[in-house]
Amino acid sequence: MKNTYIFHIVFLFSCFMSLAQSTKNETDFDKAPMDKIILNSGENNFTGNLSLFQNGNQIYNNSTGFKDRKNEAPINEQTRFRIGSISKIFTAVMIMQLIEENKLSLESRLSEFIPRVKLSDQITIEQLLSHKSGIFNYTELKDYYNFHQDSLTLDEIVDKFNAKRRKFKPGKKYQYSNSNYILLTLILEKIEQDTYGSILKKKILEPYKLNNTHCCNNRYLDDDAKSYYFVKNNWIDAENSNLEIASGAGGITSNGRDVNRFLSLLFSNKILSKESVDLMKLNTLNFEYGLGLDPIPFFNIIGLGHDGRIDAFLSYSYYFEQGNLSLTYLSNIYRNDINNLLIRILSNYYKLDYSDISSYEKYEITPNDLKSFSGNYIKRKLLSSAKIEIIAKENNTLRIRVFGNGIDEMEFGMHAISKNKFSSEILGIEVIFDVENNNLIAILGEGEEHKFKKRKK
Repeated sequence: MKNTYIFHIVFLFSCFMSLAQSTKNETDFDKAPMDKIILNSGENNFTGNLSLFQNGNQIYNNSTGFKDRKNEAPINEQTRFRIGSISKIFTAVMIMQLIEENKLSLESRLSEFIPRVKLSDQITIEQLLSHKSGIFNYTELKDYYNFHQDSLTLDEIVDKFNAKRRKFKPGKKYQYSNSNYILLTLILEKIEQDTYGSILKKKILEPYKLNNTHCCNNRYLDDDAKSYYFVKNNWIDAENSNLEIASGAGGITSNGRDVNRFLSLLFSNKILSKESVDLMKLNTLNFEYGLGLDPIPFFNIIGLGHDGRIDAFLSYSYYFEQGNLSLTYLSNIYRNDINNLLIRILSNYYKLDYSDISSYEKYEITPNDLKSFSGNYIKRKLLSSAKIEIIAKENNTLRIRVFGNGIDEMEFGMHAISKNKFSSEILGIEVIFDVENNNLIAILGEGEEHKFKKRKK
């Protein structure tokens, strides 16, 4: 119920670049540029709903595409989507509520609740929350797509993944597994003596007025989106997973406004105490998965939340402390290139020059000069290796593409201020080319220098 690719955006340059951004007032937000991003992305790029919250209030909401293509019913602010693994945040929060009520602890053993699971006496609640149990991920079972629509009980799902060997000893390392959150769902139900959907309603949905959220119901009401794949120039209906099986691992349906409200309340300590929220965030300070929270970096800003995939639904929901921004994007079409759209959205909000390639010519420079700079440059001992590609453009602009091991790339433009020096005022960076020694020197706003060596062809 999580994407095979993860929304890790623009981390590499954050290792030697600082983002200067003042906190905005809600009235400062300009909706027109964001509308342009959404509307110019085309139906295939942006089909879904985007909601932005600042300081707990919604400052932007826009939708495109159809929730039901057969009847050409458009998506709107009320449209609900299957949010996949964003459900894990809800589950983790309810576990933390039980801990605050002294009904459970992070050190409690799985054997207290489901002793038949292998090594259950060694597996803690904390390890289940942070995916460090070593339990096999049931959505990776070879026959998963043979039963994901069936009416199985959660105990039957447990029997399926419990038959597999452990991936590693509990606590040894991190490996994402939906099975952890199936077990947490069962623990919630055993302690509260109720169904997961009813517990969710009682502990979160009703108290915090999340009226457009529910679990784990397979119904399709008028406001529920269906999901689609685009295959050979045609839209085809996706299969519908049984949300009762997904449950606390990925069975919740909601809309952008509700999910953002939930995130805003969580990170303003309205649902849990600050101490509990800090525990959920603890591992994320080292860019590790926390307790139901997955960190993503955007330049030097860290977002906390989750992404998700179920059927053809894609979902992303993250809270950024700088600016108190909550971003939720919910889509009912599956595609592999959604990162660039999300980077453009965040770049617009934080006023960063990510994709505007116009108006860079400030110094007269020839195409031959630019060609001499083009190539790949590398800096060792920075996230193992950091790489920069210089791309010369026909209109005498210089584009820099930054990428690295396991990091999604970013690209932005710079203008010439001398024959071998380029600048981006918005990012506060200068780049100097030492052609004779095949070096690129990146200078930050405060004068900090980083040298990259040009690779030989």
